[in-house]
Amino acid sequence: MSEMRKLTKYFCCLGGESGGRYDSHADEVFDDLFHKDVLIVGNAKTHNFDEWKDWYKRSIQDGLVFEMQKVVKTGPDSIVWTLLIHLENGTTLTHTAKGLFKDGKLIKTEPADPTVYDVMTKPKRKPVCIL
Repeated sequence: MSEMRKLTKYFCCLGGESGGRYDSHADEVFDDLFHKDVLIVGNAKTHNFDEWKDWYKRSIQDGLVFEMQKVVKTGPDSIVWTLLIHLENGTTLTHTAKGLFKDGKLIKTEPADPTVYDVMTKPKRKPVCIL
């Protein structure tokens, strides 16, 4: 499923592949994965394409690193993924989310635990683990 490959490329950019630089490759990966009308459902807020792209850019520049654990196709247009988020205080969060695709692009994502996005969208973070 090409959607799974797109999601994997996205998390590779967040996994240190970009070396802390937001460049044209990272930009293309984002645009290839996310639909312009995407909704990223969080606990306190639902993010749109531009807001999430800004988060993605800041996350790469700040050195936030995730470890992807698994990606599973759950239907013709849906996948579920699990990843680890390493926080500056040594805590590791397990994050599971589901994504729905439209025309080969993510149109909606929902976390199993929406409060995890509150932690991920803080203005500044420092990683404790680099892949």
